[in-house]
Amino acid sequence: MAGRKVGKERGPQFWLEVFRTVGRKAQRESQLIWGTPEACKELGRGAGGDRTVEMDRRLEDILINELKKVGDVRLLSEESGLLEFGEPNATIIADPLDGSYNAKMGIPIFTVSFALVEGAQRMGNITLGYIRNLLTGMEYIGIKGEGATFDGQPVKASDRTDVTVLGMECHPNTVLALRQSLAVVDNDTRFRSLGCASMDLCLVAKGVFDTVIDVRGQRSRIIDIAAGYRIVLEAGGLMTDNLGASLDTVEIKMSTRINFVASGNEVVHKKVLRMLEEQGYT
Repeated sequence: MAGRKVGKERGPQFWLEVFRTVGRKAQRESQLIWGTPEACKELGRGAGGDRTVEMDRRLEDILINELKKVGDVRLLSEESGLLEFGEPNATIIADPLDGSYNAKMGIPIFTVSFALVEGAQRMGNITLGYIRNLLTGMEYIGIKGEGATFDGQPVKASDRTDVTVLGMECHPNTVLALRQSLAVVDNDTRFRSLGCASMDLCLVAKGVFDTVIDVRGQRSRIIDIAAGYRIVLEAGGLMTDNLGASLDTVEIKMSTRINFVASGNEVVHKKVLRMLEEQGYT
């Protein structure tokens, strides 16, 4: 890894290399343990409120060790909550294992998700989003003002004007989530529920999903969606709350929970918001 840097040099490109280093190490570690009884060993509850398992702990330890080397950064993480290293001049929002239930059950969809915040702790100040598939090593990256990439190639959100493929967050409030999804689809729509919000948003950015909805009653945590938010926007997609309001001013803290709709383009986004409103889900 590059040596410790200060000032302007510690921008998105510097942190991208940090995230890649952590991602590679996390991938190696996760492939040793995912789907095994050891991965499922419960260790209590993390700062985000979910049960922490052995695999969560191992991947967060990798992240913390790397940030200690780099220094001068604040970490907001699902497991440890808020930590500071040195004199912070930036914040990392981290979910070291998104899709942890998938990982411990042997379902092959889980990621690391990191976002860089520069300036005030608001969603609009996320300047870098990084998500890595921990099985394939495929990377999704969004840098503010520079676009989004998938494994180094530019990606663009879907320009389809129908809801052909819809992603949804289901648990908890699964029945409600299913009803909401039915409100915005027709007989030809394909449903997908991956159990990994970061990957849902990556697939919006890549043009695979036309929309992802989560209006279960402010269930989504900032740590789950921060990196994906920047990636979707940089791919030309939209992501708002369920009333269509921008998320840029949403405060970044562990307790923040939101509803969201992410879509590939404005036509689909407006259509989804209107149909949710007509069914009373706004």
